[in-house]
Amino acid sequence: MKPNAIQLLSNLAFSASLLFIPNLAQDLGASDIQIGIIWAVYGLSVFASSYLFGRASDVYDRKLFLRFGLGFSALTFFLQVLADPSFVLPFWANPWFLAVARGLAGFSVGIFPAALTAYVYESGGPLGSFSSFGALGLTIGTFAAGLLAMYWGSFVLSSACLFLAFLISLTMPTVSSPHLH
Repeated sequence: MKPNAIQLLSNLAFSASLLFIPNLAQDLGASDIQIGIIWAVYGLSVFASSYLFGRASDVYDRKLFLRFGLGFSALTFFLQVLADPSFVLPFWANPWFLAVARGLAGFSVGIFPAALTAYVYESGGPLGSFSSFGALGLTIGTFAAGLLAMYWGSFVLSSACLFLAFLISLTMPTVSSPHLH
């Protein structure tokens, strides 16, 4: 049940955070090309991190990457608040800072999903319901961000959900798993 809660909360955070990124970038004066760059930076960061940390979680302790990834994600998702011009001083609020913040958020997002999925598999948990909790999280996150309708509010919600998932991960039992070399 704890992995399902982490899956739900993390996917809720991902979708709540990304819903308004094009609108925020446009409000910051980003061109269409800059908006594409912001999305590309995020996507490439997720790819690189997933590749690197997915392999590392096969070799080392999965719970270490799960906890580190969730904790780091909570911080980087909160960092996006600084890109909101209604929340901070204007010199932070620019498209390039948003690209850096999204890049860090993307990098943090790739740290823990492989470790979490492997943990569920090795603990004998049902992967089907685990996956469905991810879809439920995406749905709730999009809906919640729409209700908040504030850039910084969506980022705070995302960060809070990731921090709650981090706290849940601290209570998960250790599962013995084979480590690759």
